[in-house]
Amino acid sequence: MIGAMAVANAVPYSFVNFTHHGPVDIASQLLVDVTNPGGGQVLFTFSNSGPVASTVSHVYWDDGNPAENLAGIVSLTGSSGVVFAAGALPGSLVWGSLLTPHFVASANLSTDANTPFWLNGINPGESLGVLFNLTPGVVFADVLDDMNGGDLRIGLYGQTKPSGMPQYADSFVNGGRVPDASTTAVLLGVALLGLEGLRRRIAR
Repeated sequence: MIGAMAVANAVPYSFVNFTHHGPVDIASQLLVDVTNPGGGQVLFTFSNSGPVASTVSHVYWDDGNPAENLAGIVSLTGSSGVVFAAGALPGSLVWGSLLTPHFVASANLSTDANTPFWLNGINPGESLGVLFNLTPGVVFADVLDDMNGGDLRIGLYGQTKPSGMPQYADSFVNGGRVPDASTTAVLLGVALLGLEGLRRRIAR
């Protein structure tokens, strides 16, 4: 199945809250891993790490109309308690017009949780995998290039209810690629070498 290969090839991306309707920003809880399962497909796995009570209920892709990279949803696989169906309502990201350029969901590239959203959405500790076929001629590297360049965007809509506070809704768009542990270690090593060189120059 998708299994270990998907995990090994996962490329994580963060999300940015661009509406800020409430006092708590849960963007740091949200992540999407983009993986290459082979066979002309791409897998997006969304997760909500918590701890703030929240749910992601709608997911949209802005890949152009017609879509440049993604040919259509093949399957939706939620962790226990997560139930989504293809074809979100509304058809595009709520408040997506606040972004520049406007977020316009590509036709047939969206999914939302079955009602009630709080029961079936992506809550803390839960995840949703969305498997796509790629457009003929497109490879996994093209998907990453367009995500890195902003030509392929992912939008999330969800609700948050911090303890003792009213519930509110926000929209999110994917941010930058999250460095993996090996990349972080290399960057830290370079920084430490630079500091050591500076210390030696000062000591002379």
